[in-house]
Amino acid sequence: MEGRGQATAPRRGVRPRTGGRHRGREGRTGPGRTRLGALPAPRRPDCENGHDVSLLPSCPRGFSRRTLLAASAAGLAVLATGCTSTTADEREQVTSQQADALSAQVAVQETVVAAFAAAGAADPALAGEVAALAEQAGAQLTRLRAAAPGSPTSTAAPSGGAPPAPETRAWLRGQVAAAAASHAAACIGQSGARAALLGSIAAGLAGQDGRLA
Repeated sequence: MEGRGQATAPRRGVRPRTGGRHRGREGRTGPGRTRLGALPAPRRPDCENGHDVSLLPSCPRGFSRRTLLAASAAGLAVLATGCTSTTADEREQVTSQQADALSAQVAVQETVVAAFAAAGAADPALAGEVAALAEQAGAQLTRLRAAAPGSPTSTAAPSGGAPPAPETRAWLRGQVAAAAASHAAACIGQSGARAALLGSIAAGLAGQDGRLA
């Protein structure tokens, strides 16, 4: 037949195979192709204690980046301490008006202590019942005197004195309630520890008022 003995021409568009094994995808080379193993490893950012030191200014010779970070942290701590101290100092400044008002509250508390003594004398049975409250009022007076040094001392009993039983309890309760209201009102004009002290005493006397009801 005519087709025998003639070499078959390769089809157009198909490259003839060459000897040898085909390389895998990773081993292929040629124009526009690069071995995966030859790619450069990604560069990790230079970090120091979790900070990207590339964002920090250059350090002078003799100072490491770690030293610069430590110095920055120390500076922030000093700045925060300074602001806190200044605020506390301003809050503790006392005007002459505030000092006079606090001295007046010492006199109010002295009236409460005297009221407990007068009520106990008028009603001995009530004296034993309110002994703990009288002791608490005395401790409050001691704290007030310490906060307002130089205040005049007075032990005068409330005007009119305590009535005999059974009106003694109601009278004593009225004295305690009036002192609590006075301390609460004076607390508004004070600041810092003095305001906290008056507020605490006012709350304590309000609790006594409830127990005397």
